[in-house]
Amino acid sequence: MPGCECAQCPLSDDELYELLCESSGNVYAAAYKACIRLSKNSSLTLADGSQAPDQSEYWRRLALLYRPNASGCIGRSDDVL
Repeated sequence: MPGCECAQCPLSDDELYELLCESSGNVYAAAYKACIRLSKNSSLTLADGSQAPDQSEYWRRLALLYRPNASGCIGRSDDVL
């Protein structure tokens, strides 16, 4: 089941490393790109009629956690990071 610690990531280590390199080492940007890549429709219907559920909504919701702030809002000058 996606999201639990025992679940395996559907992307290979090489694919994850490539995403990390494309993101200039930014882990959050790489995670966002990986979630978007995995958000395609993944439902599966077998010959006997059984179906595997679609996980695309899960990956889209997870991508929202890592989405970069592109709103252009400027932070307050007195905010301390």
